[in-house]
Amino acid sequence: IYLDNKDQLGSMVPTVDFKKAVKTYQALSAAMSQGLVTSCHDISEGGLAVALAEMAFAGGLGLTILLDRVPVEKKFPDYKILFSESNSRLLIEVDPAQEAQLIKMLKGVSFSKIGTVETGPEMIVYGIKKDVVINAEINQLKEIWKEPLLRL
Repeated sequence: IYLDNKDQLGSMVPTVDFKKAVKTYQALSAAMSQGLVTSCHDISEGGLAVALAEMAFAGGLGLTILLDRVPVEKKFPDYKILFSESNSRLLIEVDPAQEAQLIKMLKGVSFSKIGTVETGPEMIVYGIKKDVVINAEINQLKEIWKEPLLRL
């Protein structure tokens, strides 16, 4: 589940709506206190794509993501949704058996279910036009992620 404070995704200088951010963090904290959140990752360095990959690495599981479900205020190209870095956006994983209870706790918070965890090793991301924009094995992505940017 993707939590967002409508913080002008893709803007040059990200802004944060502090009242909405506090409400989001309070709801998330309460949900975590009740054990409803399996994992959580901020969407900062590298944006949504990196947060998704890092969560997949940690669990050793794949995922399927639908970018057309990411709540944005206007149409953005896939790459902006995937790599925009901004504050107060979060990605959370929830057990499907606890999803309904979590959704009740998030009432009044901007969120969207953008995908599912998969038992296979692939990270598959469907773009705004429902075409596959990422289809890679998480182990391959992890090896690339661990490498330095430049080899001298």
